[in-house]
Amino acid sequence: MKQHDICDELGDMACFAAVAQYQGYTQAARMLGLSKSFMSRRVARLEEHLGVQLIKRTSRHFSLTETGQQYAQQCNRMLEQAEMARQVISNVQNKPQGWLKVSAPVMMTQLLLAPMLPGFLQRYPDVHLELLAASHEVNILQEGIDLAICARALPLADSGLRMRTLGQQQDIVVASPAWIEKHKSQLTGLDSLSHLPTLVQAAAGAQAEGSVTWALQHKAVLQRQAGRKGKAGQNHPLPAAPERHRIRLAPYLVSNNLTVLIQAVLAGAGVALLPQAFCQPEFEKGTLQQLFPEWSSPETIYAVFASRLDTSLALKVFLEYLVERLDARPHGLFEKFYFAP
Repeated sequence: MKQHDICDELGDMACFAAVAQYQGYTQAARMLGLSKSFMSRRVARLEEHLGVQLIKRTSRHFSLTETGQQYAQQCNRMLEQAEMARQVISNVQNKPQGWLKVSAPVMMTQLLLAPMLPGFLQRYPDVHLELLAASHEVNILQEGIDLAICARALPLADSGLRMRTLGQQQDIVVASPAWIEKHKSQLTGLDSLSHLPTLVQAAAGAQAEGSVTWALQHKAVLQRQAGRKGKAGQNHPLPAAPERHRIRLAPYLVSNNLTVLIQAVLAGAGVALLPQAFCQPEFEKGTLQQLFPEWSSPETIYAVFASRLDTSLALKVFLEYLVERLDARPHGLFEKFYFAP
């Protein structure tokens, strides 16, 4: 057997890591700009050199052997170290470059990130983005994600991850005008919602025995937290009613897709607790109305990333650009402590 050159082996490892990450040769080849046959030959050569099978080969399914899974993790670590080494040179040159893999929930990707990305790519033409619209909870380390935007804090202890708060969105109670007209006699207060048709996000609350809980805050709580002043320059007075309220619901529809919920609300299927920014276009058209405007459910949005910002200039400038654009949105998804009029 010919001596296997270390440079060839490193290239083979990179090909295998891509095949493992994208669960097959076709997508891996597309992402690397290589042919499927080339990728297959490189992985086969690597297996021959190592003397082990890394991939289970069947006509219908792709999967790694147990050894392949462990080897893929080590290959990814090698590639991360190589990327960090490249970033050292990039930082010395003060020129952001390279690939960034960014993940965000589907609706957030469509309505928030998609309009921002062209400006970023124009400003930093040597940075390339892979944007994943995720309908599931991603595993940042296993999926090789550089930055994930999520709506809940993640446990970071001993994980190698870092987290930054981007801002806070307000989920508000909404329904269609026709639904409100039909049920207006029953809308006597927040607790009346527990007896009415409700449509719920899958992650809106803990589910137990078919029930979901909405945790709402009075806007005075948010105003005090934000340090806002009243018209006379005084702190906003505390409400006479309790500042926080929990409602136990028996939902008619539960979905993790906001588009499904918004369409159901617009069709008059019930009342829902949805992000204010996603509802704003329907407010302007008059097809959606807010109920109990004094109350909302704040949701903090985080950026979670594995790399150190001082070793990845591309990640650093992307995060800075994201914060810059979010701060510039007058009524955007992350405007801190936004109040509906």
